[in-house]
Amino acid sequence: MKRIQTILDAIARGEEFCIYECPEGYQYLLEVIEKCTEYNQLNPLTQGEEQIKLLKGLFKKTGDFLMVTPPFHCTVGGTIEVGENFECSYNVTMQDLGGIKIGDNVMIGPDVSINTSGHALEWERRIEGWSYANPITIGDNVFIGAGSVLCAGVKKGLHIGNNVTIGAGSVVTKDIPDNVLAAGNPCRVIRKLGGE
Repeated sequence: MKRIQTILDAIARGEEFCIYECPEGYQYLLEVIEKCTEYNQLNPLTQGEEQIKLLKGLFKKTGDFLMVTPPFHCTVGGTIEVGENFECSYNVTMQDLGGIKIGDNVMIGPDVSINTSGHALEWERRIEGWSYANPITIGDNVFIGAGSVLCAGVKKGLHIGNNVTIGAGSVVTKDIPDNVLAAGNPCRVIRKLGGE
């Protein structure tokens, strides 16, 4: 991760970054793509231990139990932290340049996209390669329904509280409080849920 440290430092300061100004960082991102490709080609029945070892080496932190159904894609890997009892269905993408922290007992449905980064809004800066990234945090005991999209904002990250259910197909761009069912595009609180 040292090769992308310049980018990560800019993100930590809340600044935009330009991937074209960091060729060694771009090379690192290509190597992460290669690791994800390797993971996705392993057979879960006969090569499950190899898959877990690869993920535990790719992620910054994991709990003891970790189940990620291929295919899975991420940008950096080393900025992803997952808690105990993490279950992730197939075809999940984590654009994790801004950092993704996921609590305990979290389940992510198929075709979910978690996006900490985006491109500059002005087309002139965008074609020059300028981007931004902000963190996404997901609390404990959260279920994210199939096909949902989570996006950090240009100026701030995104926080999903504890004991939350996100309905399938939701587009989440604003923080979600604890103990709620939230759904829709844009995602909004539907009702409170019991539990602490």
